[in-house]
Amino acid sequence: MLPPSLVPVEVIFIVDGTVQVSDAHAIRKLSAAKAVVLDPVVFGTTPADATPEGGRAGGPIILQAHSLNYLNAGSTSADL
Repeated sequence: MLPPSLVPVEVIFIVDGTVQVSDAHAIRKLSAAKAVVLDPVVFGTTPADATPEGGRAGGPIILQAHSLNYLNAGSTSADL
């Protein structure tokens, strides 16, 4: 477990291949969408027939996040 911090960590969750925010944590809507680049070693690469805008076949998967969760590192669910 990480030590407690006063600086919140911005996170998104990937559950069953779907990027989503958690309703159990504080949600912050972003003023502008942010690109999220997934590690190709863990999540694979972009298929040739499904390249996202600005992406390329065989490159990392790039998603757009419009909101995210934030929490303090080291906090427990009881702290939130």
